[in-house]
Amino acid sequence: MSLKRNKESISSENDVKIKRLAPEVSLNNQLSDENLKSKLFESWTSGKDLLLAPDLEFRSEPFRHCVIRNFCQDVEFLEGLKEELYDVEYSEKSNDLYQFHQSIDLGSSHSPHIVSLHNFFHECLIGWLRSVTGIPLNHKIDVTSSRYDYTDVLLCHDDQCEGRRIAFILYMVNSWEKEDGGTLDLFDVDDYGQPDKVVRSLVPQWNSIVFFEVSHLSFHQVSEVLSRDKTRLSVSGWFHGPPLRPPTPYISMPFPRKLPCDGECDDIASWINPSYLESATQAAIRAKFESDSEILLQDFLRPEKYVELAEALALEDLPWTCRGPPNRRNYEISREGLPSIVQSFLKLLNSPPFFEFMAAVTELDLQPSRDDEPSSSSDEKRRKVKGPACTAEVQRWQHRSYTLVFDKDPTFEQPGLDAVLYFNSHLWTESAGGQTSYIARDADEELLTVFPVDNALALTYRDKETLRFVKYLNCETEGAFQSIFCTYYE
Repeated sequence: MSLKRNKESISSENDVKIKRLAPEVSLNNQLSDENLKSKLFESWTSGKDLLLAPDLEFRSEPFRHCVIRNFCQDVEFLEGLKEELYDVEYSEKSNDLYQFHQSIDLGSSHSPHIVSLHNFFHECLIGWLRSVTGIPLNHKIDVTSSRYDYTDVLLCHDDQCEGRRIAFILYMVNSWEKEDGGTLDLFDVDDYGQPDKVVRSLVPQWNSIVFFEVSHLSFHQVSEVLSRDKTRLSVSGWFHGPPLRPPTPYISMPFPRKLPCDGECDDIASWINPSYLESATQAAIRAKFESDSEILLQDFLRPEKYVELAEALALEDLPWTCRGPPNRRNYEISREGLPSIVQSFLKLLNSPPFFEFMAAVTELDLQPSRDDEPSSSSDEKRRKVKGPACTAEVQRWQHRSYTLVFDKDPTFEQPGLDAVLYFNSHLWTESAGGQTSYIARDADEELLTVFPVDNALALTYRDKETLRFVKYLNCETEGAFQSIFCTYYE
């Protein structure tokens, strides 16, 4: 018992010592003015913009947000805080949505300036935010420090989670320019309430804080850091309050599936490397696929066919359209006006002979079948197509392309066989991103990574508990590469 009392006594003494050493944080004097607080409250509740140069700016579009410059009165305090933040232990955060380094919750830090800032948030800032927003914030505050280095990024999201009501970012950067990247980008929304385009980009600025209301409209991102020799350092987090009523979920439409097409198509042997049509080769592929649920078939197409397709997909006048929304994906697809060689290949991929080939190398039930069924309107019989189906996309990947994992994605409601063939990816490097990662549902554990390799067919079978995403392509990407991505369903 005496040991426990001693430990508690020592801990209490340390807390008192830290509090005594912690410098005071003083808010910009102008922000304490009651008249200013009343104006900001009126603007926040009415949605009317307020510009008080040079220190305060409130805007209601695309969602309520406020920028306060010269936030802290004592610049020396910020310099001390910055030094302590660089000494904090950071862990790398990397998944489909982000790549950066983040500290533990700063509430557990014993560094004097950090303790002082954390106390200031609890004792002063939370009350100030209640008075200018009218939101009944409680006492829960999440506070961490984030470091964004070269190519780090945080993609489009809305921050809605567990009662978050106000998000904030206090910038600890010097001499930051728009060309350095790392801007806080704000999105507007389309008619379906999904993010559309970036309509405002806020450049990080020393001793400035940005806070905004977290809602179903608060789509934002931290753009990729493009500077090799600067670090985007910030303190950020959320103030909590009564949760908002969630909006009606947006349901993404699945990509259309097609049944095997009986129309005329080229002979499969005129396209595929002859070795893959040999029974012994197919048996070896089948054995490995049964064991691993994935395989890479190198030199899949005949060389002349691959070259012809690659050249056609790289044509400058090929029509590409962006596929979004950006909180789910950002890459380009081409559907209309495709060169005849591409149309012929797509037709082959959806032909009964190709389904039969896929069945032979995977042992999945992909054999097209037909059943005779009586017509409901007469005694005549009609033939009704049943059985397997596939989806197919012609895709282009370049700097800032990606896909994200999201709830209720119709793509993953059923198991499927993914088949992807890459073109013009010879300049691709792993550090640029663009690889396809397969992960377990509700986990960041990576099960498999498929890298872009020219003229290599990557086959991956995924069950309902397996999801996939394409890693963000950063500024080290050279040019663009294309892929034809199919998913076959039994």
